[in-house]
Amino acid sequence: MKKQKKYTGTAPFFSDPKIKKIMSNKKTAAGVNLKLRYLQFLEDIERIRKAEGISQNTLAKMTKISQEEISRIERGKRNITFETYFRILESMGYEPVFKYKKITDHHV
Repeated sequence: MKKQKKYTGTAPFFSDPKIKKIMSNKKTAAGVNLKLRYLQFLEDIERIRKAEGISQNTLAKMTKISQEEISRIERGKRNITFETYFRILESMGYEPVFKYKKITDHHV
């Protein structure tokens, strides 16, 4: 069985010529970028949890969300509401802050 390479981020993926061709479509690129921004929110949960030394099990108890659900959220397998996002971060002592910027080419 071939050993899988460890995930090293999106840079190698997006440098692939086939992916570059797909991403040259503005509508496709916009959809992919939207999903990547969403996943960054979820990565924040895991990054903060680990930095605070909190296990998934402990976070589950703090938020009254099952450990399995916390795992699915962190892996991007579960969509969550802002209410759930706020609840998770606030249980770890963090306040979510959102920044907005004007989209220069919003006609997709």
